[in-house]
Formats: sequence, structure tokens, C-alpha cells
Amino acid sequence: MYKLDLQTVIKEIKKQKSKQVLIQLPDGMKHKANQIVDFIEEKTNAKAFIWFGGTFGSCDLPLGM
Repeated sequence: MYKLDLQTVIKEIKKQKSKQVLIQLPDGMKHKANQIVDFIEEKTNAKAFIWFGGTFGSCDLPLGM
């Protein structure tokens, strides 16, 4: 089971004044991606994008895309 602290995510997006955010999720959470994007875009001025590529954990960032 996963627990997302989206309130902390929202605070950080606002603190950084981010305009774009890339959401990277483990396979077990990808079915919730649209809900997460909608929540982030509703609570901030940022445009959220979903990374659906495979990952090997949180340290596997999609750099150079």
C-alpha cells in the first residue's frame, strides 16, 4: 500500500514557484496518475505531466528527455 503526502507536494510546488511538474510513479500507482495530476493542477498554477516510462526506483530520474 502506498501513502502519498500530496499536501507536502503542493507546498513544495508553490515554494519553488514551479510552472511544470513531472509526476513519476511506481507501476502500482500509475492507475491514480490522472487523479494526482488533477489535484496538483487544481491546487497550484503548475502544469503537471505524467512519466509513464519504466523506473527502477525513486533514484531513476528521466533525465535528458
